[in-house]
Amino acid sequence: MINVSAKHITVMLALLASFLAHAAPTAVDVPPAHRTIYIDPTTYQVNVKRYGSLLDAHARYLIAHPEANIVIQGSTDERGSREYNFVDGQRAAESVRKALEIRGVKDSQIEAMSLGEERPVDKGHSEKAWAKNRRVEIVYLGE
Repeated sequence: MINVSAKHITVMLALLASFLAHAAPTAVDVPPAHRTIYIDPTTYQVNVKRYGSLLDAHARYLIAHPEANIVIQGSTDERGSREYNFVDGQRAAESVRKALEIRGVKDSQIEAMSLGEERPVDKGHSEKAWAKNRRVEIVYLGE
């Protein structure tokens, strides 16, 4: 279970109000091409300021296409135990799920899962490599 503070809820409600006021969902023909969200290493949460427009674009597509389904895959770097990294990957994936649900995407369209440290995009052992590996990827099913 994810603990959500009152401040976090207030921020998310403000973002939802802004989204609804300025970016009403419109039909789009293809899902957004950009599907990677890099995660804050201290919280494993989405930086909404940085990725808000990307989340908005995915939400508009998913709302316009209720038959579309996604898997949100949370990945971590290699540091920490396998169990710890699995939990952090799940927290990251759930963070993106919540951000999309706040934007109006149905829960039934989203599956959040952790890949832990199992699929690094950079096999290096540096801060730069680890930053690339702390990510969430949005995968559209059936593509």
